[in-house]
Amino acid sequence: STLALLFVVAFTATSRANDPVGTALQQSMIWRTAAPEKLETGFTAFRKHFVTNGQVKQATLHLFADIRYVLWINGQYVQRGPCRFDPKSPTYDSMEVAPYLQPGDNVVVVLVLGYGSSGRMMKHAPGLTVRLDVAGANGAASTIATDPSWRWNSKTRYGRPAMGWGTVVDRIDARADTGDWTQVAFDDSGWKMAESIAGTQWGPLTVRKVPLLKEDAITATKTMDGRTLPLELAAGQSVVIDIGKMVQAYEVMDLDADADSKLELGLFEDCDASGKVNAGAAATYIAKAGRQRFMTTDTWGGHYVKIAATAGKITVHGLTVVDRGYPYEPAGKFTCNDPFLTDLWARSVHTLRMCSDDGYMDCTQRERTEWMGDAAVVEYPVGRVTLAGPAESGKPLRSDARLMASMIRHIAQSQLPDGRLKAHHPSDRMDIHGYIEDYSCLWVQTVRQVYDHTGDIELVREVWPALVKQMTLLLDHRTERGLVLAREFVIFDNPVKYQVCEGATLNAFIYRALLDAAALGDVLGETKQAGEYTAAAKTLAAAFDQQLWNDTEGTYSAGIKDGKTLKPTVHAALLSLDRGIVPAAKQSQVRDWLFARYDKKGGVGMPYTMFWMFEQLYQADSPDRDTEALAQMRSKWKAVMKRTSTGTLRENFDGGELCHNFGAVPAYFLSSYVLGVRLDGPTKNGRLIIEPRLGDLTTAQGAVVTELGVVPVSWTVNADRSLAFSFTIPANATATVRLPKPSPGSKVTISGQPARNVTAEGRYNVFSAPAGTCNGILTP
Repeated sequence: STLALLFVVAFTATSRANDPVGTALQQSMIWRTAAPEKLETGFTAFRKHFVTNGQVKQATLHLFADIRYVLWINGQYVQRGPCRFDPKSPTYDSMEVAPYLQPGDNVVVVLVLGYGSSGRMMKHAPGLTVRLDVAGANGAASTIATDPSWRWNSKTRYGRPAMGWGTVVDRIDARADTGDWTQVAFDDSGWKMAESIAGTQWGPLTVRKVPLLKEDAITATKTMDGRTLPLELAAGQSVVIDIGKMVQAYEVMDLDADADSKLELGLFEDCDASGKVNAGAAATYIAKAGRQRFMTTDTWGGHYVKIAATAGKITVHGLTVVDRGYPYEPAGKFTCNDPFLTDLWARSVHTLRMCSDDGYMDCTQRERTEWMGDAAVVEYPVGRVTLAGPAESGKPLRSDARLMASMIRHIAQSQLPDGRLKAHHPSDRMDIHGYIEDYSCLWVQTVRQVYDHTGDIELVREVWPALVKQMTLLLDHRTERGLVLAREFVIFDNPVKYQVCEGATLNAFIYRALLDAAALGDVLGETKQAGEYTAAAKTLAAAFDQQLWNDTEGTYSAGIKDGKTLKPTVHAALLSLDRGIVPAAKQSQVRDWLFARYDKKGGVGMPYTMFWMFEQLYQADSPDRDTEALAQMRSKWKAVMKRTSTGTLRENFDGGELCHNFGAVPAYFLSSYVLGVRLDGPTKNGRLIIEPRLGDLTTAQGAVVTELGVVPVSWTVNADRSLAFSFTIPANATATVRLPKPSPGSKVTISGQPARNVTAEGRYNVFSAPAGTCNGILTP
């Protein structure tokens, strides 16, 4: 676990050092022409033929393209990318390609999508740069790089696509090709020569900050109506294939067709018994005569594939759906005696995996955008306790923070001249949701969390100037009452959402952001700035309590608008508690007010907001509230689980996207509170808390992923109310174990012997445990 942590720090620090590969790539950028040209979204294929002498021992290929690429070597598909980027800070991909090379003639082919805008891409000057370093078995070394000797063609089968907000929708016409231009033997003499362009159009190229994505091919053979491939379709006929699970995928089809036959191929999330699919996007393909094969260029989320013949006649011989996503390992586990909760945990994790690409995405279809609030509140917390990512050595990296760190950088790069940090980036979108004040505060929170979890001080140093500018902007909006005047907490169940006022929730967010900013300033040695943030937080808290406290209700007003005090709301109570701005003497009162109202009309109405509500239920630290939290999961997620065909969870309790990160909230609490394993302070402390909150469950077992390693646990409540337990603490870690007492005189036995140094703290028996496996029983 210590080595894993060191890897994260080394990985991020090295990636920002002077990068000779990045410099070389920047200096060898090419495009179709160096002269200004009309910028239109479209694909251009680039080819480079070269010769290797003898067997290849090692070959590393580095590649960047603006905005997307698909790579083939000697006719074999290799990879696609790059990682989503802001042009001011692009990253290149690196991969080992020796298995694709052969003695003698070779060809590298890159299909580049240039100049397009979506939730994942920004319009910018197009360009391509490649560097291939080859080491032969005979000791000879050579380098192939992009230069004017590369050839290009923009009139291939990949025509101008339709650019959706969530995906690139291909328009493919096989008749445009004179042969397979991915193959070595293809005659490209009729293609034009590339030209060198200025790499200074982009910021410094650095190595990719997140791993290359993992691809899993699924062969689809059986249709919804029971037929199997090969399958003939005439014009007007269609077929739907159930993949068996939700995927984030591209498709490869093998078919026979009459000349000029046309088809549509698309992934869809849902399908009814009649074979009708929900809304989605479908690529179009126009065939040449005979046997042929094609591949789509972008991924899309779905559980079903629909193939529709729109002209002529086709015979589908084979369909491969390639699931592509962040290379997580399913290290976390959860089962219990309630099948609903067991299934809910599994669906939550699968939903998160579907929303994890080269960035945390909101959903699998509609936008697929890096929203700061989604990642901070749901995706990062859920992902770090349920999934493990790959380390460079191939061993699992526990509680992988790289997607979160990547988003932190992207948001910092989005900063506008006035100091605003966009709510999502990289994208060109700037509308009512382009900037969200509370998301900026959540950005500060995650900077601190990622530092606490990884020790990556270089990340903090990198984004500190953006943080200071953003905090200055917020503090500049303070009124004579000492509160910040801005737009209220933008989430859809908040009764005063979008209203510009001195809002309770927004000021609570800013208070927490000030404390997090102060802590980060201390880490960097920025003591003066840190002190100013601490003082500002203290002043804000005093103004908050003085101006917004409603003594009659025993809670806080929603804010002050146009000089008038608004009524209290559940959200004002919830976020003031969560952000820590409520004085200790009033916390119990505000919590009681919240608990009496959160489940009624005007209360918590979205999975997103339920994250904070679950936190309050568990922080109440009582058996009844533990049971209530599980009851809320069962009742509120019942409707969400009705979409059994997707195997994923919806955006809202009553609708929204069918595979959206919001739905995954329960997995964090089932792992961190029911199984009861949490990090105790920053990772550098090497400590865990093990504290099961079983509620009305009698058994719960599984594994919780932490930055210190995976922690397997098992809890069983016996008929006599005794608690049998087993857990394993990772090497180099210790734990504070807190077991809820079934009665005042409870005793802890470990490996058949009375446990030593057990103390009673409230409703718990507490003891320390070293690394290793601990088996025991807590008896009444």
